[in-house]
Formats: sequence, structure tokens, C-alpha cells
Amino acid sequence: MGAATTAVVAVVVGITKFALGAWVVLVLIPVLVVLLLGIRRHYRQVADELVITGDEAQTIPELDAARLHHTVLIPVGDVNRAILRAVAYARSLTGQVEAAPGARSKIIGVHVTDDREAGERLKERWARSGIGIPLVVLQSPYRSLLGPLVTYIDALTRQRPDGTAIVTVLLPEFLPAHWWEHLLHMQTALRLKGSLLFRPGTVVTSVPYHLNKHSGHPKDDHGAHRPLAPDGVVPQPQPVHS
Repeated sequence: MGAATTAVVAVVVGITKFALGAWVVLVLIPVLVVLLLGIRRHYRQVADELVITGDEAQTIPELDAARLHHTVLIPVGDVNRAILRAVAYARSLTGQVEAAPGARSKIIGVHVTDDREAGERLKERWARSGIGIPLVVLQSPYRSLLGPLVTYIDALTRQRPDGTAIVTVLLPEFLPAHWWEHLLHMQTALRLKGSLLFRPGTVVTSVPYHLNKHSGHPKDDHGAHRPLAPDGVVPQPQPVHS
């Protein structure tokens, strides 16, 4: 009864005051009704897609952890501390210390370059560093980072057409000590996250390495610089027995 009365009043006011601006109400009310109905329909669709019934947890391949094949990709620009930290983090996620053929989880470094010789030199430094994971060098004649990387991700996911392939892209990021210093560096990681975030079967996360204005290579008791181990951990001095 109340709704009918409101509708009658709205029509009467709209007709009698149409030229004085009541037409705005006549247009706005239907638009709001349609908008709210659309929002309601969206929430119902989301709820229907998220609900799980019966034995779906065992019958849907992408919900069964035992059937998933996980690949961790680490974009590599050079061999540095941020990269080593990302590799260590990837190993902590997968439990993989060394490359294991046939494993369901694998870690791969990916370097995109338009200079074949520079890519080969990086592969040599990568091998000498003893990091212990493969490095794939992708050629990009147009200096595009995203295109070759997306193509490589697509190739990995196509290997498992049943939807059991998951690619996690770990983005090594160094964070300067001051906010204004961010303006001095290319926001490559931010662009990659924005481009890969909404891709099905792809997980994107950042591994931050915080810089400090007083930071340098760790030193020993005599002030000499100590090198990093392959896993990014500073070797501790061994006690000397007399």
C-alpha cells in the first residue's frame, strides 16, 4: 500500500511539476532501480560461482592440491641481492633446494633482453654464482619486457590444459630508504603486476628488499667485506681452534 501511494505521488508530482525540474526525478528513480538490481544480480552470481557442493573439492582438478603443477618464475635483470632473496623465498614456498626433474613444483629464472651477447654473459654469471636454478633467456627485439614474458607464461599453462598449471611470478623489488627515491627508478615491477594480476592461473607477488642509506656489504671483524653465499646468507666466521 505504501509503495503504491509513493508511486502515485511521484507520478502526480512529475506531471504537474515536470517543467520545473521534476523530470530529473522521473529519470533518476528508474536509473537507480536498474543499478541496484544489477548490483544484486552481480552478488548472486559471485555467490553461485564460489559455493562448493558435494565432492567438487576432489573432482575439480584445480581444487586438488595433489594434481596441481606449480611453476615459480623470477624475472631476472642481474645477479644481485634482491634476486637472491627472491630465489630463497621461492625455495621456502616450494620446499625445493635444488632442481629436481619431474617435480610438481619448479623454480625458473627468466631474463628478457634485446642483446643476445648480454644475455649469454648473464647466463655465465648466473652459472658461476651457484644459484642452482635454471635461467631462461628470452629474446625481445623490440625491447619489450611484458610481451615475451606473457608468451612464456602462456606456453607453460598450455602444457596442462586441464587447468592444473599455476604460475607464480615473484617480482624482486628493492625499496629505497626515502619515498622520493622511488621517482629515480623505473617502476617495472608495478607495470608487470598491473598486467599479470588478472590473468587466470597466474599469481603475482612481490619480494621486497629494503635498502638502507648506510647499508653496504657486511664486514668481518677486521673491516673486510664478506661475500654473499649463493642463497643470499652472509657466511658466519668459523671459530679457530688452537
